[in-house]
Parts: sequence; C-alpha cells; structure tokens
Amino acid sequence: MTGEKTLYCDQTYAVGIDGMTEAEAEPLLRFLVEHITQPALTCRLRWVPKTLTIWDNRLCLHQAFNDDDGNRREMYRTTIAGKAPA
Repeated sequence: MTGEKTLYCDQTYAVGIDGMTEAEAEPLLRFLVEHITQPALTCRLRWVPKTLTIWDNRLCLHQAFNDDDGNRREMYRTTIAGKAPA
C-alpha cells in the first residue's frame, strides 16, 4: 500500500459534495464519472469456466453487465477490515 488517498466516485452512490450546492457539484461529479469509466481505464472480463476475479473496491469501480444470459455466475464476497472512508 502506498498510503495515497483515493476518491471513490460512483454514478449511483455519489449524490453530492459537502459544501457545494447540487448545481455546483453536478458538473464535477459528471466529469469524475466520465473520467473513471473511459475505456482506457477499464478492464472487461470475458467469463469462461473456472474464471476467478479479485478486485479491491477501495480502488476500483465494479460495473456488472448482464450479458451472459442463460449462464450462472457464482460469487463469494469477502471483506477485509480496514480504515473507514472519510
């Protein structure tokens, strides 16, 4: 771990910025979401049998797509104790 601070900005859960009006925060939030979801910064996984993926939700934005219709995906989630987000 580098000790660097991160900013978690998700289109669904980021609803405002403390100290800003909705009108002030909206363009900044839109910019951040567009930046972190650009294709150059994404990883698209192609599922095959026995695929295993691991990601760190503190540093990654997970976007699931229901594009594997008719196939079952099984997920086990674990959470590691750490510092609470600010």
